[in-house]
Amino acid sequence: MHSFNLKYSLKPVERASSDALSNYAIFLLFAALLYQPFLCFVNTAFFSIKPVSLMLAEAGLLAVVALNFLRGPVSLPMLALFLLLFANAFLLVLFQQYFDPKTIRNLMIPILMIWLGAQYNHKISVDKLVKIFAWIVIIVGVFEFVLPEIYSKIFNVINFHISIGRASERALEFAEGGFSLNGVRWGGRNLLPFLGDHRTSSVFLETVNMGNFGVLLGCWGLAKKNLKAALPFVIAAMIVAVLADSRFASTLIVVLIAMRLIFSLKLLEVIAYFSPIFILLLCFYLQGPMIDDNFKGRLGSTGYYILNFKASEYFGLSNYHYSLFVDQGYAYLLHFTGLILLVIIWVSFCRLKMASNEGRVFKSLIALLIAANLAISGDSMFAFKWVTILWFLVGTMTAGSRAAGLGTISGNKKTSNV
Repeated sequence: MHSFNLKYSLKPVERASSDALSNYAIFLLFAALLYQPFLCFVNTAFFSIKPVSLMLAEAGLLAVVALNFLRGPVSLPMLALFLLLFANAFLLVLFQQYFDPKTIRNLMIPILMIWLGAQYNHKISVDKLVKIFAWIVIIVGVFEFVLPEIYSKIFNVINFHISIGRASERALEFAEGGFSLNGVRWGGRNLLPFLGDHRTSSVFLETVNMGNFGVLLGCWGLAKKNLKAALPFVIAAMIVAVLADSRFASTLIVVLIAMRLIFSLKLLEVIAYFSPIFILLLCFYLQGPMIDDNFKGRLGSTGYYILNFKASEYFGLSNYHYSLFVDQGYAYLLHFTGLILLVIIWVSFCRLKMASNEGRVFKSLIALLIAANLAISGDSMFAFKWVTILWFLVGTMTAGSRAAGLGTISGNKKTSNV
């Protein structure tokens, strides 16, 4: 009997098909990174964009991957997990009397993008792709920071968010210029206060996901086997965190650096895989209604919600939806998805077999990013514009992936030791 461990090799498809998939993977990653600023520009300069436009864009991009995924070949456990998402969603709809396609979409993206990453065999190395993404984010971020008025004339973010339903008309009363509500750090910056109060969002149009992308860059760099290879990515990560004035990103990057230097790979893996339990225990200790919008307040509010759940809510069976859990990712997932499926997915991710020690380090750091993010943010861990890149990178490091086999992860021959 197969278990949901996903450690079976993610077999690459035939050469011609795989080449086509690699080309499509590059297109998809750039599209994911840039489709929202493009739509924001259209909304600013031409006509109003509706929420359905974003849904169709994401659905269309994922549909191509899903069709190829179902054509296979793919490991039986991975296919079973993919189908389990739909079965779980169908079952919960009967109890919840509510259906949000995002509950399937959020958990489908990791499976599809890991599989797609495993098929990648393009001559453009994965390292080079990550560097290009970093340069795009930093260049646009610096442009926004130095010339904010010109940036807001090209990308009126707050009007775009109103058009797609992410903000109400009242947001115009509090927004600074054409930027999002979190585009200004009221009360002054946390990082390098002399830079002023503006927080850049670059191509993400939100500072939260700008910071998340910074942590991703840090994870990619810290997985490298030597300082020379790691340094460019870690420096880029800190630049992104400072531009966004992200407390979460800057703090987590420093913590991950310390853990990478101090802990052995095996201990790092153990801590990372049990990190949701450790973080939830901290949330329970700090539990209470969120009064202050800081780490303590958000962690405490996550603990408060979960400890006050009814039994049905832990398994996604409640038909009373009293909150969308804007800053409480664990509560959001438990309430709308259920504990059983979440445990299966987490164990599957933890047991995903990687091609090298670099891959094992990267997976462990990503696990820590996920565990920390879900404690202080509602759904930013599912934002299409950056998590597609995250899960694709995980896929390129899996055992049996073409990227790992061809040595395209770092542009050099594959090594087995960190």
